[in-house]
Amino acid sequence: MVRYNRALKASLRFLAYSIIPIIIGIVPLFFGVVGGFMGYIGGMGMESIWEILIEILPSIVMAIVGAVILIIGIVSALFKVLPEVIVEEEKGE
Repeated sequence: MVRYNRALKASLRFLAYSIIPIIIGIVPLFFGVVGGFMGYIGGMGMESIWEILIEILPSIVMAIVGAVILIIGIVSALFKVLPEVIVEEEKGE
């Protein structure tokens, strides 16, 4: 029963440190990529490459922000939760 409680606590910590930032990061990444693609398709009739770039620039920025949030969520889970779980498992043995 004691191992089950430790596993439950570790999984809840993992949820708090990684899943929520990962979900928050996936949403702008998805909409940034889809919006950039749709902006590119919609801007194909424009004469200048600069007009197309201005059309899709907000989507590119949104995709970059989403990717950064996603990476921060993964890194925080690896470097915050994983060492704590390893230390708790070594104490329990």
